[in-house]
Amino acid sequence: MKYTALEEIDFLWEPDEIKRFEQLWNDGVDIIELSIMLNRSEVEVAILIMDRHMQGGITEREFGVFEGNALAVNYANRGKLFENDIIRSNTAYKHKKWAFVEKTEPIFHQLPSHYLPKRLQGQKQYKIGYYEGKGFVDFFGVCQGRALAFEAKSTTIKTSFPLKNINAQQVADLEFWHQLGGISFVLIQFEQQREVYILHYPDLKKWWDGALNGERKSIPYDWFVMNCEKVKSTRGVILDYLSGLGIQ
Repeated sequence: MKYTALEEIDFLWEPDEIKRFEQLWNDGVDIIELSIMLNRSEVEVAILIMDRHMQGGITEREFGVFEGNALAVNYANRGKLFENDIIRSNTAYKHKKWAFVEKTEPIFHQLPSHYLPKRLQGQKQYKIGYYEGKGFVDFFGVCQGRALAFEAKSTTIKTSFPLKNINAQQVADLEFWHQLGGISFVLIQFEQQREVYILHYPDLKKWWDGALNGERKSIPYDWFVMNCEKVKSTRGVILDYLSGLGIQ
């Protein structure tokens, strides 16, 4: 007797359910919250996400279709591993009392409790809502009286870093920080080479403005090798970017 996979899964969706799903997806709601708000299992929602993505009904998020959930391991975690290394490095800096740097978290907007399944309504430990874009750079903090603000970006492309991986608001935030006297930069990870470089804001600005004026839309890997500080694992810090910045 042959085995039927996912036999217990309901693959049928009403048109109004699809419409609501796509609205929630565009608002940045992750898969766990989607399953609660749509009153469907996470597996059913995951299948719908794959279907709507394949059909062009939704756009892919920065770190993959399943961004923000444990199901995203194969799609999203390439950037998350890099981010975790930075967080571990920041923890080491804090313990050594060299710097205090924190990750910026997205803003959570709580929705009324009636969106919860009836069995969960009235239970204070359950909240429902959606995450709005973090509205600031990935990391910010202070070291030796200097303010730091930076983005962390990763690419699988071996020969260059695509400028489309950075958006205009992120560039504007780094520029504002720079103009106020802070240190602003981007940590760029080339995954295939397993290398991380520091791209200072003034250099980013030159490449960004060039792209807007019709010049190339990416920064060559060789340019990073020749012009940027390579971040190394030193002094007991897995990604010792402060050493590369020359401020600690």
